[in-house]
Amino acid sequence: VMVSCATSTCPRDGQPGCAYVDSLSGPDHVGPASALLSYSWAYHISDVVGALTEWTKVHHRDPARTYVWICSLCLN
Repeated sequence: VMVSCATSTCPRDGQPGCAYVDSLSGPDHVGPASALLSYSWAYHISDVVGALTEWTKVHHRDPARTYVWICSLCLN
């Protein structure tokens, strides 16, 4: 992913290099955010996935159609 983002053009400033979020497409990956997750690189990805999975269950949301804005993945 990082190589793809490093060589892709950012849609906001037209410069080389884009955020991870800019490399995603399709309804299983992109949609209006229904939640914000402030994430630290210190967390293990398994903990983040587990927490998000539990959150979708508690709030009766379809995980495939629940879009979460994760701040660290939206920066370039």
